[in-house]
Amino acid sequence: MKKTAQRLVRVVQLCLFIGILFAFAMFQGGFLSWFLFYSFTPILLYMLIIPFYPFKLWDVQRDSSANYVHAGSSVELEITIKRKTRFPLFYVMVEEFCPETLRFKDIGDKKYQYIADQSYYYENRQFRKILFPYFRKQFTVSFQLDHLPRGRHEFSTIKISTGDPFGIVSNEYHINTGSQMVVYPAVREIKWQLRANSLEEGSNPANMYDDRLTNVVSGVREYIPGDRFSWIDWKTTARKNMVMTKEFEQEKDAHLAILLLVNNTKSDLPMSLEAAIELSLSIMSMMRKKGQHLSLHILSDQEKHFTSQQIQSQFPNIQNYLAALRPDDQSHDTMRLQRTVQYLPKGTLVLTIITNLDQELVDSLIAKKKLDYQLAVCYITSEKQMTLENQRMIQQLRLSNITVQTMTEKDLVKEKWEVSATR
Repeated sequence: MKKTAQRLVRVVQLCLFIGILFAFAMFQGGFLSWFLFYSFTPILLYMLIIPFYPFKLWDVQRDSSANYVHAGSSVELEITIKRKTRFPLFYVMVEEFCPETLRFKDIGDKKYQYIADQSYYYENRQFRKILFPYFRKQFTVSFQLDHLPRGRHEFSTIKISTGDPFGIVSNEYHINTGSQMVVYPAVREIKWQLRANSLEEGSNPANMYDDRLTNVVSGVREYIPGDRFSWIDWKTTARKNMVMTKEFEQEKDAHLAILLLVNNTKSDLPMSLEAAIELSLSIMSMMRKKGQHLSLHILSDQEKHFTSQQIQSQFPNIQNYLAALRPDDQSHDTMRLQRTVQYLPKGTLVLTIITNLDQELVDSLIAKKKLDYQLAVCYITSEKQMTLENQRMIQQLRLSNITVQTMTEKDLVKEKWEVSATR
């Protein structure tokens, strides 16, 4: 309303100025008076048109060099404007409104060196450029988006404004043109160390995930990329007309479940949640390439479970889900944790990734340890938050034969993350 009133005031002032020039030419007469009137009249008429210029007739399109990228990447955003007339415009300012989700900048693994100082990574991004189209009917403007953070980023509004060369009048218009960009969590290189496990109770331990036993064949299954050439069952392949590989006893029994808890993280360190999500995705990506049995269970405001088959065949959908995952204010739900774990096969290694540690969670994990599950906890936090109480709870878990690994700034800034589930 205020802008409309200012526009009307400017129009009235211009009309008065034209009237004054006309009156001066009529009463004064002579060449100079009429020269001034005819010289300024086209300029003043042009300035009168500017506030009513029909921007809504413009065709504005937004395109990006990529709609699906990983965190920390760069994308070029291009805005193309087409208009129907060649009405001269001295300048056009194009501004893309930055989504709130883009206030954070992701500088790669180095972002974790200031995990306790979140303000270091916030940036007031401004996407604004001035063009001088004059009589052109089509023109483009591009913006470079660097250090993209994880998430789904919704672009909705483009602001276009113009004015006269003297800055007396102006006009602006907001164009709603929606588009979305999905930024997946970054995938880190993982150095994997798992505790040894035996196939049968009382037998010698064998490494579950690095080497497979090739002397105990339990069946056949369809080929998964990453299987060895020597595992192919040629007779079954010829009979079924599809590539089939042997399934070994260890492969059948070995199972890893990732349990990601994202509850109650708004009050803590948001950067720790980013590390937890990147760690979960990196482990899945590595295990998926090896064809290992793996499941993912996410406990946030809503439960989400991904089976081993979904991880193999629907991996992009999992990336999409993790890209949009946000913390909530709910506390850890012990009942949901117990309900999730109880459906896993006995002997499953449950890797629990947490960013917040409390006594209720500790008691729940200890209770599950008694039900013949192998439990490992990866606690992502800042060194400043490693209080005596946290250290006491970690020691309590270790005394219950639960592996606990803490990952702080010095671990997260490394190029290769080390995940250990050994005592």
